[in-house]
Amino acid sequence: MRVHCWIFSIFVAGAFIFGGDARAQSWPKCPKIKGGAKISLDFDPGRIVYDDTISRRQLARMSKLTPNSDRHKNNATMGMTNVHYTTEFKGQAQGATRGPNRACARLKSVSMRVVIRELKIFILGDYAPGSCQYDTILAHEHQHAEIARTTLRDNLVKIRRRLRFEVDRLGEVRDISVKRAFDTAFNRLRVRMKPVLDDMGRDLKRANAALDSPESYAQFNARCRSWRK
Repeated sequence: MRVHCWIFSIFVAGAFIFGGDARAQSWPKCPKIKGGAKISLDFDPGRIVYDDTISRRQLARMSKLTPNSDRHKNNATMGMTNVHYTTEFKGQAQGATRGPNRACARLKSVSMRVVIRELKIFILGDYAPGSCQYDTILAHEHQHAEIARTTLRDNLVKIRRRLRFEVDRLGEVRDISVKRAFDTAFNRLRVRMKPVLDDMGRDLKRANAALDSPESYAQFNARCRSWRK
């Protein structure tokens, strides 16, 4: 009874703190960050939006477009929950240059946010608010919404630990300019963080699948005497 979209985007923004040029043409040594790079991790649970006017045809079309959507036992989709979340990075780098095409950068700070951009519950418009069918569908979709929030929140400890490790592991990055070195550092961070973010998506999928067990649907169907319009 839900549609999941596990989508993450990396938005990279940064500021630069430049060191002075030196006359020698060897590679510069980037000053180490005293106390290590600062990191922060925040979570935005988003806001639930409701649509209880959607038709059977529209829900069926959405269900076909989303293979993981769940259906009522009569093969008609009764409700869905769309979840779209992003992962955003911002940071600062400290760099130095030494002649043309010789520069380095070291991450000074990294802030990361996991943001639920869309959390939308669809309820079949055939049922009036307050009816047994409406309330049963709504309660089930609220469970999926809470699973999304809880699963993402529960992964923050693991993500923070991995972020700390990867930022420290990056160390000094060399390139032809401080900006290029900074971009290279963030691209490496993005790639190295992807596995733990993919794990979060898999955790979300498993948690929703556990909710949509045959036993759960049997209880769901039994709550109302009839599911006819």
